[in-house]
Amino acid sequence: MIKNKQKLILMVILLITLTIRLIFVYTTPQGALPKERDGVGYHLTAVRLLETGKFAYGGYGELKPNAYVTPGYPLFLAGMYSIFGANANGLKAVAYTQAVLSVATLFLMFLLAQRLLGYKAGILAIILAAIYPPFTWANSYILTEVVFTFFLMCFVFLMVLGLREKKAWIFFLSGLALGVASIIRPTPAPYIAVVFVLIFANNRPIKPKLFVSAAVLIVGFLLIMSPWWLRNFELYHRFVPLSTEGGNPFLTGVHPRVQGYLETFNSLPSAADEFQQNQLWYQKGKEIILQQLKSNPIGYVRWFTVEKLALLWGPIWNEGKPIKESLITPWSMLHLPIVLLGWLFVLKEILAKRNFEITLLVLFYSFIHMVYLPLPRYGFPLMPLMIVCAAVFIANLHTVKHTIKNEH
Repeated sequence: MIKNKQKLILMVILLITLTIRLIFVYTTPQGALPKERDGVGYHLTAVRLLETGKFAYGGYGELKPNAYVTPGYPLFLAGMYSIFGANANGLKAVAYTQAVLSVATLFLMFLLAQRLLGYKAGILAIILAAIYPPFTWANSYILTEVVFTFFLMCFVFLMVLGLREKKAWIFFLSGLALGVASIIRPTPAPYIAVVFVLIFANNRPIKPKLFVSAAVLIVGFLLIMSPWWLRNFELYHRFVPLSTEGGNPFLTGVHPRVQGYLETFNSLPSAADEFQQNQLWYQKGKEIILQQLKSNPIGYVRWFTVEKLALLWGPIWNEGKPIKESLITPWSMLHLPIVLLGWLFVLKEILAKRNFEITLLVLFYSFIHMVYLPLPRYGFPLMPLMIVCAAVFIANLHTVKHTIKNEH
């Protein structure tokens, strides 16, 4: 149980963090359109949805309904715009809401770290998160990251809680949270299969109630995802589980150090529809992989493994700033130790055969982006979990040191 003094410390940290982030949003200039390229696409999609009732991701002009991206974030924007307007005021309201969600993410981090190793680990986690710069400045971006990160952390906490408490209703909420996260960004959707396996792998002998837990996990996920699937089936007469643009980041990511990809995209012929376009992207990406493996096998394998992993986790995310510049910023002195300690926790837990639901998620997320496109922006949503891992690792070292000292 948390004592009253501990609760007060927690509330003060969260309140100060919220105040700082709201002030940051307030003082950040906001025009009638987002500054971020992807943000413009999300914004126009939300406006188009409000004006025509059609979900069509893309730029200006009349577009056919499509499934180029999953609809979660444009739906969030459309909801905000319907209240505050699709203008600078609406965009500012989005940023304020994201600031509140980012602090709610901190609270989830505290709950998770406390669950893993106690109150001190939880407080250390949210202190690190409170001073981690991207968690503040990301709130002003009209991008998926902040909202996606909140629901991803909801899923992680509920997954950990469900596997420990073994209660079906927690797995149901976990499925809902994973569904919402996946409808915003599709990356974590396949992880439901891992949770399904862990439900049975962590419990021997297998009892009937485990099947109930696995079933309600899937039901929660389906409740969120099925409207999108039905819409796509009605539109295309085929099953489209997530989006039709997976080939885009795949083709971008096959270019070593993400260089020269624009020339490749511009060289491709125009396609009849989004499915043919996606197929062309994947096909061209596979051709480049084969060419690179023939001409420079060692260097290309290094790109797809070590260099992609370093690009995903090494630089701190600052939208619009060159990646090389992000590596030498003073904030990297905070970012890099967190990532290193987080990975040390992951490796330690793998060797100890513990907390597989956390370690496998970090490995899964890293692998997905090594196959596709590894950018600091895409590493951002898992940074709350990495901070929790780092905080638990540090707190555990302190506990071990204290135990050894008492024994002597």
